[in-house]
Amino acid sequence: MKPDVYRQFYEVERSNWWFAGMRSVFDRQIRALHLHQSHPILDVGCGTGAWTERLHSHHRTIGMDVSWEALSFCRARFSGSLARGSAAEIPFREDSFSLVTAFGVIEHLDDEALLAELFRVCRRGGHVCVLTSAYRMLWSYHDEAVHHKRRYLKSELGRKVRAAGFTLSRLSYVNTILFPAVLVARMAQRVGLLRPQRPDDVVGQFDFDGLLNQALRQVLEVEAALLRYMDFPFGVGLMCIARK
Repeated sequence: MKPDVYRQFYEVERSNWWFAGMRSVFDRQIRALHLHQSHPILDVGCGTGAWTERLHSHHRTIGMDVSWEALSFCRARFSGSLARGSAAEIPFREDSFSLVTAFGVIEHLDDEALLAELFRVCRRGGHVCVLTSAYRMLWSYHDEAVHHKRRYLKSELGRKVRAAGFTLSRLSYVNTILFPAVLVARMAQRVGLLRPQRPDDVVGQFDFDGLLNQALRQVLEVEAALLRYMDFPFGVGLMCIARK
């Protein structure tokens, strides 16, 4: 991604409803794994570091990204270990981590190569957590601006994760309650009724102030609680937790 995109993410991801909501979703899922505090975690594609920071508050975590710009932003908020490396060639030995997370990564790369690397560095009995974008029909200028290659169906992602050698623990759509509104907005973009005010602003379309930001965050907090007990049949994104 362009350096300015990393700056945009860095400025909003601690407070923005979507980033904060997704952290809540995975916080609950990871707590349910009952990892020992000493077990090492690798955050692949750590970006500007808000998720890495959250993980490190409970577990020994290493953030990894291929971009020097991303790592410089990450260092500004994260005091733990960082590594530079490609998600397709992770610079750690096999069986190194009890948990490997990859949020917003798989849609950028050769997904089979990424999953093979996640499998390699994950310890036997360990887990991987993946968050990605769902449904090709939701494709928009945002996907293009952040260099996505694809969006997934649940069946497609599950098939590829299993083919890499993992056993699926959880596979569910996320951001479900807001799916109808997002679908309408994306269709409006497609026919030219809705355009970004600035083509280089990849965050502005879903960055809101004050009460609206809080309300949207609460929607995802409700989903985070429900996802402990059920899977969602559709949504803007996909959550996958798998075991080696």
